[in-house]
Amino acid sequence: MLKGNMLIAHGGGPTPVINSSLLGAVREAKKHPEIETVYGARFGAEGILAGDLIDLGAVPDEQLDLLARTPASAIGSCRRKLTDADYPAVLECFKKFNIRYFFYNGGNDSMDTCNKVYQLAVKSGYELRVIGIPKTIDNDLAVTDHCPGFGSAAKYAAASALEIAQDAAALPIHVVVMEMMGRNAGWITAASALFTDLMPCEHLVYLPETDFDKDEFLAAVKEKWAKGRGLLVTVSEGIHYAGGAPVADSGIVDGFGHKVPGGAAQTLSDMIMNDERDGHQVPQREARPARPHQRGADERDRPRRGRARRSHRRQERRRGSDRLHGRLQDRARGRIQERDHPRAAGAGGQRREDLPARVDNTRRRDGRIPRLLPAADRRVRHALRVAAVSRNR
Repeated sequence: MLKGNMLIAHGGGPTPVINSSLLGAVREAKKHPEIETVYGARFGAEGILAGDLIDLGAVPDEQLDLLARTPASAIGSCRRKLTDADYPAVLECFKKFNIRYFFYNGGNDSMDTCNKVYQLAVKSGYELRVIGIPKTIDNDLAVTDHCPGFGSAAKYAAASALEIAQDAAALPIHVVVMEMMGRNAGWITAASALFTDLMPCEHLVYLPETDFDKDEFLAAVKEKWAKGRGLLVTVSEGIHYAGGAPVADSGIVDGFGHKVPGGAAQTLSDMIMNDERDGHQVPQREARPARPHQRGADERDRPRRGRARRSHRRQERRRGSDRLHGRLQDRARGRIQERDHPRAAGAGGQRREDLPARVDNTRRRDGRIPRLLPAADRRVRHALRVAAVSRNR
């Protein structure tokens, strides 16, 4: 049996159970006498290159057990793509610490790193066992039963979709477009349909494994929405057209050369709204994430709908409150000025040093009185509003 030390490192974003995989690997390693020391690389490949390793075998068992309930990555992670010049330095680190067992917990790119490290070790004649621990919520690693972390992500996606479906059914005039992670694999988005039987609204699902067709999408939206139950659309961030072009292109490339997906919900929402402007009867939409509303001079007379209408009403109330607030300020300043300059006897004049504390408080902050809330303008008293006014003072 090969004797030596073991090294485990994390790569990529931490999944909900990445520390559980770390705990399982360390526990099992302690059972094998041929593994003398269990090391952990701090911040993944960065720690390997810097020789920044910690002795996990020296950590008490009661502290190790806490890893099962510890979020994020307890030993750190990174998203560095190793270059051809980095791999010899990795092998030198292994030789320095007598690493004979290397565990790398990561996704597709991390598994590619495992392969390259192993090939270099074979070529250099260095005996090394390389083991890849599947870690990706996308659940798209080949030759695996499942990827730890996907189950938690799937449960979250299903519960979130069911909650948002309640919103869509409560206000069925809207179509809610919900974007989920999944660049090339739609497992998470597919999980949004786990509670389909409990959903009170209609539901459409679009995955990257199938080509997206705009006309078919708009036709399906109109058909489902016409039933009057509301509509939820769950879509993977990496959906694409038949030619392979992404439906939403951020124009950003990450450190591994992958296009950064995102914006699919906004793109589909725009499709629905543009189809409505073309004269088709298409419902209003509510996209998540919502598009910031920008109103130009040529759009001021356009009829406002939904959120825009509510926002416009709030703005009008604020303007009315500001006008009332300005009049109150003018009146307060006028009263203060009159009392600051005593008039003839019998005119009600009063010296400044004799002013009541209530009037004196209105002169703080360069003579400005505290802003009154709209409800306070209407003489509506509420504990929270009174507290807010007090803080402004």
